Amino acid sequence: MYPLEVYVVVDAEGVDGLSEGVYHYDPVGERLTLFKSGDYFAEVSKIMGFVPDEYSLYLLICAVYPRTTSKYGERGIMYVHNEVGHAALNAMVECASLNLVCEPVVIRSTSAVKATLGLDGEPLLLLKVSGAV
Repeated sequence: MYPLEVYVVVDAEGVDGLSEGVYHYDPVGERLTLFKSGDYFAEVSKIMGFVPDEYSLYLLICAVYPRTTSKYGERGIMYVHNEVGHAALNAMVECASLNLVCEPVVIRSTSAVKATLGLDGEPLLLLKVSGAV
């Protein structure tokens, strides 16, 4: 029933040990798996209106509402949004512990991000992450 899917969009120059592309986070195995290779960082930056040189990666939190609403109905939407906030806060705390800058941004063009990356869930929140504070 867990409603969230987390993706990491990596710039070509952004992260040691990861090639450019989109990675899916597997919470059970606690690992990233390559979802799509290619320069999706620039595409997401353009959709969001960001200057890509300022950031190393984007954490993208998506919701699959039916996982929760199938049991809780309309009330499940609120539960999903609460969970997005909890996940974002955890990511921001972890980034702070690593001396990284992490800035949350609400995604206004969810359909464009979803179509560009080929996502099943609804992209709700993007966290911009850059190097040391």
